[in-house]
Amino acid sequence: MSINLGEESALGRFLNVVERFFKSADLKYRCVPDKPMIFLGMNGKNTSLECIVTENEKMEQVTIYASLPNRVPEELRGKAAEYLTRANWGLRNGNFEMDYSDGEVRYKTFVDIEGSQLVPKMVQNLFTANIMTADRYFPGLQKVIYGGMAPEAAITEIEKQ
Repeated sequence: MSINLGEESALGRFLNVVERFFKSADLKYRCVPDKPMIFLGMNGKNTSLECIVTENEKMEQVTIYASLPNRVPEELRGKAAEYLTRANWGLRNGNFEMDYSDGEVRYKTFVDIEGSQLVPKMVQNLFTANIMTADRYFPGLQKVIYGGMAPEAAITEIEKQ
């Protein structure tokens, strides 16, 4: 179900494909008037995520961001950064990012469509990889931030599962 925040959205050709996938999957989302982005919330096994899908039509790219709940406290950002760097090692499509100014952590997946065509199956694969990876690594980050676990130990525990 589409929830538009205005009469017209600025969805371009790639976000139209994303929207088709979301409709076919019966996902609730909202478009932002005059901006090429779609917002939606997703519940994983371990956490709830706020997702933003953006497009750059000129560069022919689509990016999905899944923001993790809870900001990392300033005094723990170094440990969180080590955990996220260790998590990033070996990931095939995507990476974790942390904004050092406010502690926001998000997982990003991306597809470059230049010279090709975006199809709903590509969106499904990109979106699924994004949500599953963010959800998988969330508990380890929480153990580093709130449980005092060493980043290396948290990664080892998560990746054994």
